[in-house]
Amino acid sequence: MNKLSLDKINSSSPYEVFLSERFRGYLFVTNYKVQYSIDFIEDDLLTQSESYQFIIQNINNSASPRDHFVKDTIMSIIEEFFQKNQSTLLYICDSSDGKQSMRSRLFNYWFEGYKEKDKYEIMSSNVVDAEGTPTYVSVIFRKDNPEAEIIREEFTQTTLLLSTKPE
Repeated sequence: MNKLSLDKINSSSPYEVFLSERFRGYLFVTNYKVQYSIDFIEDDLLTQSESYQFIIQNINNSASPRDHFVKDTIMSIIEEFFQKNQSTLLYICDSSDGKQSMRSRLFNYWFEGYKEKDKYEIMSSNVVDAEGTPTYVSVIFRKDNPEAEIIREEFTQTTLLLSTKPE
């Protein structure tokens, strides 16, 4: 992954973003003192194109009121990622606390309201594991990605395979 420019991110982000060695990614603190860590981890769920799992973590586990600046900051980071990389982003909602459906709806809502959304394609799926727990997963990529059709097909096939119960 090509290094992101903090100057570019901070030129359009309402919250100051900085690198965090402790949390291995990008960090910002909201007006409500909620600390968010943003990270990109190489992922091999999609094998036909370079993919990164996009991780948003509330690192101090503080209650996070509706704060549009969080969305704008995260979208600034995503925009810079795609300016520097022709990769795909995978967003997999944490299911450890049962709030994965809410996280998926919120992220999709953020993306739908993004002013540059027409440059990107987002595909979402709900994968249910053997215990019946749903996991919400999305893939985001630039529409001008030369591998767009391959990404669409592989994401569809992979999520279908993961949703199929073993016999």
